[in-house]
Amino acid sequence: MNRIVSLALLVGGVVLLVFGITATESFGSDVSRFFTGSPTDKAVWMLIVGAVATVVGLGLTMRNWRSTQAARRHPFELCGAASVRIASLDHTLGRLTDH
Repeated sequence: MNRIVSLALLVGGVVLLVFGITATESFGSDVSRFFTGSPTDKAVWMLIVGAVATVVGLGLTMRNWRSTQAARRHPFELCGAASVRIASLDHTLGRLTDH
């Protein structure tokens, strides 16, 4: 579920950024820029929301990717009791092989 949300935010943010950039170059934005000195509010809001959604989506995607990679490297970290048993078994086996 988190992967879907993070990827949706990332893709939606990029799409809003593209639409925002396109809207700032439109005729209506040129007219607004001529009179007010800035592009239309719609274009500005698309750029702001697109940038925020892209950053949040990228952050969540990276966090999900790191947690997936950590789980693949350390499969016993997900269940603490199993890792304690394995550590104690390693310690016991180490004492048996020392003699």
